[in-house]
Formats: sequence, C-alpha cells, structure tokens
Amino acid sequence: MEPKSDLQGNVRKYWVAIVLVLILVPLTYTGPHVLLDAPRPEGNIQPPPELSASSDGFLLIILDGMGENILLDEELMPLLNSRRSESATMQLRTGPLTLSATCVSEMMTGVPNSPIDGLKNFNLGHPGGDDGWTLAAKDERYSVGMVGSYVTGNIYKEMDNIDFVNTFKGHADYYEGDLETSEVLSGWMADQEYNVISAHFSGPDKVGHKWGTTDQEYDDKIRDIDTMISTLLDQVPNTWTVVVTADHGMTDSGSHGSAEDITRNVAAFVYGPNIINGSHVYGEQTAIAALLPAVLNLPFPVQLHGRVALDILDLPGEQKDSIEQWNWEAAYNRQVFVDAQSGVESSDISLEKIEWEKISSGNVFSRTSDIALSIVNWIAIAVLSIFAFRPRGQWKASEGILVGLYGLTLASFVTSNALLSYSAMIPRAFGAICAVWLVSWSLAKGKKDSQDDEQDDKIYPPWFSALAGLTFGGFYIWLALTALLWLIFGTLSQAIVVGSLVWALVWSFGSCTGLITRFGSTTHSYTPWLLAFAAFTFGSIRLWFALIPLLFIVVEITFKQIKKDIALSDKIPFIALSGLLIAAVTLVHKRIFDSHLMLGLIDMEWSSSITNAVTSILLLSIAGIIATTNMKQRFDWKASSLFSLWLFCGLIVSALENTNLERLLLVMMVALYILSVMPKKEENRFTPPEGLALAALSMQVLLTWGVWAATCCLILISCVGILWEHLKQNIDLEQVSITSPRTVIALAVLPWTLLILWWTLLGQVNGLQYCFEGICPHPRELSPGALVLKGGYLGAEGSPSTLWMALMVASPVVISSTMMMYELRKRGMFLRPYIASQLLLILGCVSLYAFSPEYPRLVFVLTWNMLFALLQITFALLAVAFFYFFSQPLKSKPRGKKTTEVSNQSLRLLV
Repeated sequence: MEPKSDLQGNVRKYWVAIVLVLILVPLTYTGPHVLLDAPRPEGNIQPPPELSASSDGFLLIILDGMGENILLDEELMPLLNSRRSESATMQLRTGPLTLSATCVSEMMTGVPNSPIDGLKNFNLGHPGGDDGWTLAAKDERYSVGMVGSYVTGNIYKEMDNIDFVNTFKGHADYYEGDLETSEVLSGWMADQEYNVISAHFSGPDKVGHKWGTTDQEYDDKIRDIDTMISTLLDQVPNTWTVVVTADHGMTDSGSHGSAEDITRNVAAFVYGPNIINGSHVYGEQTAIAALLPAVLNLPFPVQLHGRVALDILDLPGEQKDSIEQWNWEAAYNRQVFVDAQSGVESSDISLEKIEWEKISSGNVFSRTSDIALSIVNWIAIAVLSIFAFRPRGQWKASEGILVGLYGLTLASFVTSNALLSYSAMIPRAFGAICAVWLVSWSLAKGKKDSQDDEQDDKIYPPWFSALAGLTFGGFYIWLALTALLWLIFGTLSQAIVVGSLVWALVWSFGSCTGLITRFGSTTHSYTPWLLAFAAFTFGSIRLWFALIPLLFIVVEITFKQIKKDIALSDKIPFIALSGLLIAAVTLVHKRIFDSHLMLGLIDMEWSSSITNAVTSILLLSIAGIIATTNMKQRFDWKASSLFSLWLFCGLIVSALENTNLERLLLVMMVALYILSVMPKKEENRFTPPEGLALAALSMQVLLTWGVWAATCCLILISCVGILWEHLKQNIDLEQVSITSPRTVIALAVLPWTLLILWWTLLGQVNGLQYCFEGICPHPRELSPGALVLKGGYLGAEGSPSTLWMALMVASPVVISSTMMMYELRKRGMFLRPYIASQLLLILGCVSLYAFSPEYPRLVFVLTWNMLFALLQITFALLAVAFFYFFSQPLKSKPRGKKTTEVSNQSLRLLV
C-alpha cells in the first residue's frame, strides 16, 4: 500500500506552486534586466577645437507614417522630390519597434529602445542623459522649440529651456492639427524665436490608420502635406540645416508596429550649408541624432548611437577625419562601458584604430549570472518533470536512455535559442515540431476510434505497415534522415529546417489517418508526458503550425460526415471549419505572396466596389445560416433571415459612417449582452438565451474589424462545441489523470489551437517565408503590430480617446475568445489542463530570457508568447466564471457542512 504522503505525491499535488516559483525566480532577476532600460554610459565628448558650427540653426520635420516608398514617390510628393537636386538623400532603417514614440525617440536621442518601450508608446519619456536637443537648450547660441504631436512632448516636456506646443487634436484629426503645426512653425520662422526646432506632423498616420495607404484619402493627405512642407521650406534661412524625414512607414492596410521592411524603411532629405547636393547615403535612423551635434558643434553624448553621415557633408578631408575620430571616441567609450557591464574585456578595440564593426548596435547585453540562473532553472524543470511523471518503482536500464534523450532535447531547445547568431531558423523549426506533435499525437484518432477503422489493418499492405512503423515509431529514422540531408545540403541548419518541415507534414497527415496512434510507440508510459512538457515549455514554439495537423484532422472528419447518411445540417459545421482552416493555412504567407492575403480580407471595404459588396453580403448570409443552423441543430430559414438582416444593418451603418447610427447600434449591442446574462428558468437552473450574445458580438466585430472577421467569428464560435462533441467520443473524460496522458494533453491542446485559429483569421499570425534553408517559419509569427485600428473610430464623434480605441479594438477579441472557451466548457471540456499548459509556456519563455538580450527579436517573441499565454489563461478563467454562474441553482440550498463540501468540490472540478 502506497503511503498517503510522500515527496513525489507532494510534487504532483503542489506542482502549480512549484511552477510559479520557477517562473518568479528568473522573472524577478533576469526580467528587469531584459525588459527595463539598461544602464547607459554618462558623459559627452567635446568637439575638436579645429571644428566650428557649419549651421546657424537646425530644423527637423517629422512626417508621421510616411515610409520610404511614400517620401520618394515623385507622383505623390512632386514638390519635395523636385528639390532632391538641392539636398542630400538618406535612406534609413528604423529600429524593430516601428511605433511613433519609439522611432521619434531613437531619431532624436540616438538611444536605442528597450523592448519594453513598445508598451510605453503613448507615454514614452526621455531615456535620460544628454542628447543633441538637450545640449542645444543649454547652449547660449541656441534656443529650442518643438511643435506637434504629444509624442515629442512626452519625451522633452520635463526639459528646461525647451518649449513645446502641442497641436495634437486627437486620433480623428486628419488636417486641423497639421495646419496648426504649420502655422506655429511659420510664425517661429518669421519671428526668429527659435533656431533649433522639431515639428511633428501626425496627420498622415491618422489618415493611414483610418483608410489605409492605398485609398484616395491617403493620397490626398500626402499631396496636402507635400504642398505644406514645400511652402515651409521656403521660409527657412539658407544658413540652417533642415532634415525632412518620417518616423516609420505603414502597410497597405494602415498598420505599423511590427518589423516589416515597409514600416522600417524611411528616407530623409537634408538641406543646408556644407551639404553635398544630390548625394545619397544609407544608414540607421540614429544617424539623424548624430548629425545634430556635428553641424551645431555641440558635444557628442557617449550614450548616443549613430554615425555622422560624412558622405553628405561638403567639408575638407581633415575636418571629416576629425569628425570621424570624435564620433569614434564616443562609440569607443560606450563600448568599453557595455563590455564592463557584461564582464567582457575591451582589449580588442582601441581609441586610436577606428573599427566600427566591433561596436555593439544596441545597448543590451547578457549577464553570466542570468545564464547560470537559467541553466539551474532548466535542470530543475527537467528533474521535477521526470520525478512528477515517472511511476513509482525501480529504474529500468532503458529509462536511462529516455531520461538522457529528454535532457538532450531540453538542452537542444535552449541552445538553439542561445545560438541565434548561428541560425535563427533552427529554433523555429524545433518550434514547428513542438506544435505539430502536440496536436497530432493528442487529437489523432486511435485504432478503434470508429467502426470504419477496424478493418484498417486489412487495408494496409505489409510493406506500408512496416514503413509506417518506422516513420511514426522510430526516432532514429528521422535522425538518419537529418544526417542524410546534412550530407546533401552541406549545412546543419538546412538539414534541420528541411527535415523538421518534412516531419511536420508527415505527422500532420498521420494524425488524420490514425497512423500515429496505430504505429507510433513509446518506450515508457510517461514518455508522452515528457515530450509534452518539453513542447509546452519551448518558448519559441511556432503556434501557426498547430493548424496544419488540425486541418488534416477536421478535413478527414468532414469527408466521413459527408459520406454518412445524415442531415445536411449535421455536415455543415465540419465543412465550415474545414474552409476556415484552409484559409488560415494558406492565406498568411506574406513573404511568399508579397502580401498578407488574410489581412486583405480583413481590410476589405464592401462599399468600394460591386464585387466587394456582393462578396460581403454573401459571406454574412452564409455565416448567418451556419450560426443559426448550429444553434438550433436544424435549418431555420426564418431565424437565418433575421440574423442576416441584422448583420446587413451593420453593413449599411459601417458604410454610412454616421456617428448617431453607430451609437444606436452600440446601445443595442450592450442591451443584447445584458439580456444574454439574464437567463431563463429551465429545470431549476440558469440557461442563457441562445444567440443573443452571438448576435451582439457579431455586430461588434463587423463594425470594428470588418466583414471577414465577423464571418469567421460567427462560424467559429458556433462550430467549436460541435467539433469537441465529435472529438470527445474518442477521449475518456472519466480518466483525466496522470495515467491518461493523451486525454489530458488533448484537453490542453484543443482550446489553445482554436484560439490560434481565431487569431490567425484576424490576420495577426504569419506563416512561412523563403530563406537560406528553403522555406522556413516567419520570424515574427505573432504580429500584434497588424492590429486593425479602424474600429477605434466607431461611435466617436470628432476624436476618439486612446482608451476608447483600445476598448473598441480589443473587446471583441476578448469576448470572442471567452465565448469559445465557454462553449467548450459548457459541453463538458475541463479547462484545467489548458490553463496548466499556458503556465508551462510562460515558464519556458521566462527561463529563456537570459539568452535574449543579444537578440531583440527573441525578446519580442518570448514576451509576446508570454502575453498571449496570459490572455488565454484569462479567457479560460472568464469562461469558467460564466459556466459557474449558469450552473448554479435558482434557489439556494440550506448552508450546511455537507452542502459546502459538495459546492467546493464542484467548483474545483469546473476548471
């Protein structure tokens, strides 16, 4: 008889607390180092005595949301481009955070952003220390004035001797704010009040968010800005240096924030004395910050990244050499500081020899203590997982091989992220394997899943069975294939990436045919637990790949349902889900198709053409029929017609853009949401009225995200419960325990995969791209920078507040996700494994933070995956709360000890 309490039992009992401790340790030690502003060197390098100011003043004009493709377009901006012969042209690259505040900050201060700065976009302050603008404000030769968006004000409003005029009129101000900026700037030029000026014109960005960059509204705005800036340039003294540039670019749909080339590539026109007219250079956006002290003869801050663009300066060679050495001295001192912080000696660089390639491009670095802590954390993860999942009993010799392979797998996962400089694709390939295995193995049909499968052993010939056994049951066959590919390609990264994608396709196919469960084998009963633990804790897991095996599974179910002699209404949910999955798997490869086709569907304006109008009406009609059919489990043409008519009203209101009509629909939506949580009495329990919440949500999504999003929302929410009803026939829900890994992992995986599907259908996920290895996972799989902001203008007359915009864009996503989780829980799915899996994902991400400072993209991936996991936990808990509410009796029972015990037990089981 086993003891009632032992160490292994306590580990299993308190594993959540253990996981939280393992999360908190690196989060509280390494997290601040990675996510908070890094220490920066202090001090300034005085300009060489032989140099003097080449300009009497400096004017920086920032055009918000106008990338290189717009600024250099001679048709859109004919006036500015006609002046290019009188200026130098700089083609610049922004940092990876293409938000207004982050780009303006780097451009003006020269200090690279920390990853956390993206979350501070609407209130990003000064990084501290000196920059060209603060130094000019302290210099009696100069007077500094700034005009325009709140962005510049947030950065410099606390600085002495810098005057700021805020002309930001709100998110719906397309012309008024820019006109006032122009008038203020023109007045300053006439009065000669300031001679160091920045002017930020934010109108183009707002127009782009509202209408996209391919709409006539955007073209009209750009031509207006072109005329306005050209007029202003005529008022600037010839002895000033003028820079006209942009903070970032925008996608066709009017989004930015992510690291796409179209958002990172900007241009700058530089006018003034000692500027070589017609010259052309390439560089980083921080080059603008470096140019300011060079032309005004100010000290060069050590913390300022950026090289002075000497190739555009018309100066004698000895003066250029002096500027280069001055610039290098600041960079050298900065590098010495960075190396000292990370415990590295700077003996390989010297003040006398200029070697720019040895200068770090950013101000973040890895600490040995963080790496040591991470290694300890991963050892603890490995030991505790083996200890928790391994059954009691003496060790067998074969278990040593299993434990060794498990440790090697975790070490490979960690090392792949630590060595991104060797290959950025290997961890993505491993992430694809993790996602595909979790879905394929847990949701794949078993050998006896249906009567149709009982004859499969007779159908498959012996040679096929032998091949399938090797493919799905042999680790070494895939190891041998990778080695063969290594010999063929000559590089390990190509072999791993290609082999991983081949494996992903094969196993996805095996999930629908049952070959995985038929021929797959495990050496020990707890092997699946270890594999799942490794997969869920892999911070670089590629979520989109989970949709590939789910597509195979759902399509296979759909074909079988079509063949059955059942009502059409019973086939529709699976046909609809198959269609959504096909779209999600095929329309998200923007680096292959040169455009994100899913975002194109999201951005579709029904009133822009007859084709779009017909398509929109057809999509909403189909979605209305599918949703009402699924709710009523039969065709109900009256209900479908009413539902579609309701959606058509939203379609018309969205085209009219009438604030009063939008507000009327918002009031009706709120009323429907309220009615949906005022349930009717049925068998002494609360039962929510069917369809009211879905009607409100579909209208909200239609008005904020568009027709395609509303269509997907209706179909997905009305179908997920039916899919689960089908899948759970092959899952033993009576055995949700450590002895049934397939059941528990399936419960953890399905809600997670469905949310990924929903996020993908919103255009927020990228799929594949071309790369050195061939076809690879996209570097920024999750892309929150592609959020559609047009819905933020819903019901807001004049200028919507930032809070209102965030509410209108985010609330439908929250409600949709919660409703999906509620549908699953209502139909008997326990959500505790799902919540647990997301905790493991957070654990894996935070345990990899130590290796991320050298790789900004890894910081973003890990942070966003953690945020996405936290959101999913929130959705699940909200769903459980609603389920608990609707599961309560209408009349309370006497409050006794027994009743309380039963209620507490029921509450635990709800999750």
